[in-house]
Amino acid sequence: MARRQPRPAYMQYGILRVTTPDGQVREYPIENPSLTLGRSLDNGITVDHVSVSRRHAHLKIEDGKLQVQDIGSATGTFVGSQRVGTTEFIAVAESQVMRFGDCEARWLTEATAPEGTSTSVVTGAEGQPTIAVSLASPSQPISPGSATTATVTVHNRGKTVDQVALSIPDLPAAWVQVRRPTLSLAPGARDEVTIVLQPPKRSESTAGEHEFAVAATSSEGREVRVLGRFTMLPFDDFKFAMKGPQGKSQYTISLQNLGNAPADYNVSVADDDDELDYELADESVQLGPGEERNLVLKVAPKKKNPFGRDRSYRFTSTARPATGGNPANASANFRYTAPLKNWKYFLGAFLGISVLSAGALMARAGSLPDLFGGGGSSPTPTVAVNTTTEPTTALPTPTPDGFHVGGSAEIINSPTGDCLRVRQGPTLAGGDPQSAIVGRICDGQVVNITDGPVESDGFLWWQVATDDGLAGWAAEGQTDGTGDRFMKVKN
Repeated sequence: MARRQPRPAYMQYGILRVTTPDGQVREYPIENPSLTLGRSLDNGITVDHVSVSRRHAHLKIEDGKLQVQDIGSATGTFVGSQRVGTTEFIAVAESQVMRFGDCEARWLTEATAPEGTSTSVVTGAEGQPTIAVSLASPSQPISPGSATTATVTVHNRGKTVDQVALSIPDLPAAWVQVRRPTLSLAPGARDEVTIVLQPPKRSESTAGEHEFAVAATSSEGREVRVLGRFTMLPFDDFKFAMKGPQGKSQYTISLQNLGNAPADYNVSVADDDDELDYELADESVQLGPGEERNLVLKVAPKKKNPFGRDRSYRFTSTARPATGGNPANASANFRYTAPLKNWKYFLGAFLGISVLSAGALMARAGSLPDLFGGGGSSPTPTVAVNTTTEPTTALPTPTPDGFHVGGSAEIINSPTGDCLRVRQGPTLAGGDPQSAIVGRICDGQVVNITDGPVESDGFLWWQVATDDGLAGWAAEGQTDGTGDRFMKVKN
């Protein structure tokens, strides 16, 4: 009667795992405490390989220990490096390597066999296999996204025509294709079927060695499985982004490993003029395949002038794979708002009012003698004033009002130590060669306007030139009219 015996129902005698020279792995439940192994079907364990004799070795289990004896094989039986004779049994430790011809074998019990797999054997009325399955695993490692093949050979050892269905239960369906999933085999017939393996180029196609089973099921529902393996090659890819600000100075850096192997990344932040301080908790990040992590970044200017003007900065964060792959960059703007910038106007107004009040008091004090002193009876003499008429002079034609090409401008709100930057082009964009700083101009300097205006990055730009040869683009102020102006018309 046909029986299907799944592992881990090891019975009481364990299993024998046999590996043939081509890498095929099969597992045989040991159903009796004494049996023979060989290529012939009348053995308790049939190993169908040319290097195995028809009757090769005798196996027996006593007191929970396996012993083996050669029974006249042509290619020999070995335990470790010791050749086994035909006159006595040699003890075999659990998981110790045995060799029958060119085939290696290990005895596994429930305590030593790996978990998570199963073995099925199809037997006939006399307990012999009716379906034999062999598998030639891929000979080369697989690159995710590429295809490779394995070959399954099915042999009908029964006495009737059998319909055999093939499946790959251990791999995702999207990874594998069985070219002919159903076979019709006459008694004694063999057939080969190609299996196409094509894991997608995604993080779930993890790098390393993968085991899989090919299941062959007969028309009567009997199943036999054979084990195969392949090696997945690693690939690197990652995603990097920066969002913010959240609040005034906090940003979120997002890093995700899109590769199929663990990877290390180094994260850094910088600005062209080194004017900002950065607080980043994790500068070195290790991510597993598909793993994503968010990093909190805090930004602040190195020099803070609470009474100064608002300023905008451009900075860039960079993620570099530790393996030396191509880095990724993400840029953002940081705006510093001076908390006491408006107090300078109130302070100036207060000082102005104070000066005017003091002047009025002094003027009043100076007039007191005229109001209360003197007392003479003689009238104050009247002084005659001669009036002359000035000749009429023609007025010159007025020049255009405001900033214009050909005109002049005076730099304001740009004190020494915080002078206005002159750039190669009208932009603040980090990484753009046009944003390179070519010089600085400070309060009181007069420049000639040679081109403009241009609106870019929220500012209005003019091309200017100084008498000492400095030339480039400088910002007049923000286009929406907020914030300080950095130039005024020079008449």
